[in-house]
Amino acid sequence: MSAERTAELRAFNATLVAVFGLMLQAGGTLVLAVAREPVMGGTGLALLSMGNSMVWPSLNGSVTYQVPAERRSRAFAVRFGLMNVGIGAGSLIAAATVSVERPASFRYVYGIDGVSTALFAVILLVGVRGTVGWTAHAHRPNALAAPSYRTVLQDKHFVGYLVVLLGLAVFGSAQTEGPWAAFVALGPGGTAQVIGFAFAANTLAIIVFQLPVERLTRSVRRSRLLILCALCGAAAWVLTGVASLAGLSAAWAAVLVVSALGVFGVSETFLSPVIKAMPNALASDGLRGRYNSLNSATYPVSKFLGPPLAGVLLGSGVPASWVVVVTLGLLLTAAGAALLGRGLPSVAEFSVFREPTG
Repeated sequence: MSAERTAELRAFNATLVAVFGLMLQAGGTLVLAVAREPVMGGTGLALLSMGNSMVWPSLNGSVTYQVPAERRSRAFAVRFGLMNVGIGAGSLIAAATVSVERPASFRYVYGIDGVSTALFAVILLVGVRGTVGWTAHAHRPNALAAPSYRTVLQDKHFVGYLVVLLGLAVFGSAQTEGPWAAFVALGPGGTAQVIGFAFAANTLAIIVFQLPVERLTRSVRRSRLLILCALCGAAAWVLTGVASLAGLSAAWAAVLVVSALGVFGVSETFLSPVIKAMPNALASDGLRGRYNSLNSATYPVSKFLGPPLAGVLLGSGVPASWVVVVTLGLLLTAAGAALLGRGLPSVAEFSVFREPTG
């Protein structure tokens, strides 16, 4: 096989991996739709998880090849906003459709989900094939570099970014996977309805503020966006802590609880233009897949670390220690982002490359 043909295969490999991952997701979801026993259900979840592990890093690489460097932050931000529109719409559809009293309703939802995922895989394959991103770097000399995770981990800028991102995930998003609701349930505003409204406020904040935030911060250093994300997340946890104070009325506690996840949603809008664009700005074409894989791995790793940490704190007899630890964790992460920004190359700091002014 010629070197030029090898480079061409690598150019569209990200898209093919994404398509294969989507088909695994679709297959896993359809298996769940027809599962009648634990073995089949476990098989469906395994297929779904395998697909998830392939889709996110490969889609990020595919977007990178399709979009010019100066538009990548915007593209990733728009994608994040639209994803949350889909999450919100899907949640509403599921809420109006499924019922534990009608088990078949769950099968219908899983079936529709599986079919729509497979349809998206076909659209992606047909839509991307033949575009400029399909063979975008076929003639770039560094496209033939031997890929290696060891080489990626020698990039001190990327490793520093991963540490900051892991801090944001462990003390931020991973805490919304159960720990936040568990803490709120201990306070005066912790009813199921209020918690539900809070998560709706989180999604709504992302939908409303994502594009304005992206537009207003295009000239802002990406490391400073990481700082803003951490500080807004810390503010959300402080609001959560205030909502738990004894003597606070249930109405005011509810307002603070809903506001807290709304503020956390705003923090996520600062992260979305960075979380996918930063690693792709640092990566060479031959290593792009590995950069994106390690970048995506921070989320599942944070789910192994964040909730158990919260469980220890919430079960310690002093639940307020959870607020203190996760808030301090995000403040330390903000400090780490500030240190990261002192050494990042301009191509990683800005949406459009330019010489630093100081």
